[in-house]
Amino acid sequence: MAIHPNVVRRLKYLRENFTRECRSDIPGLLAARTYSSHLREALGNAPDENAPCQGWALLAVGGIGRGELSFASDIDLLFLYKKRLPPQLSEFVHDLVYGLWDSGFEVGHATASVSMVRNMVQNDFSILTNYLEAGFIAGDLTVGQTQGERRVGIRRLAINGEAGLGDFLALGRQRALDFVLIPLALG
Repeated sequence: MAIHPNVVRRLKYLRENFTRECRSDIPGLLAARTYSSHLREALGNAPDENAPCQGWALLAVGGIGRGELSFASDIDLLFLYKKRLPPQLSEFVHDLVYGLWDSGFEVGHATASVSMVRNMVQNDFSILTNYLEAGFIAGDLTVGQTQGERRVGIRRLAINGEAGLGDFLALGRQRALDFVLIPLALG
């Protein structure tokens, strides 16, 4: 499965345009959400029109999933499949990720089955928090819905149990140290 030829150019154009906007004005949350939305829309057009879209889904996770991207943000993507990796998905992941890298984007990505994601989020709390606000981009909507239904269960697991809540609070404290206090100390 090939990617649509104009998608990477469109994504690069969107980032360059947003970068110019950020240099001329201080953008707020609305600008970040608009930029995220435009990138997700362009990524939704990535599969070639003739590409089979059964059995896999492309999900936005992290900042793009939350709709909070800056021009310097990385793009976190989850290529999700039901039980077996469709052969065409491997080619699509390769072409899309390398196209983004070649255009200067930082890309974080994972290719995993629904059951693998379930295991990852149960064993790594930072993965859990990154996938809480995953959003469907392209592919088979039923795969995305399956993951969405699991997200609801994941939220309960993270918030209802004492250990889950403790992990959640500890992660928040660590992120505050990493992203707020350390840059202030270095600045």
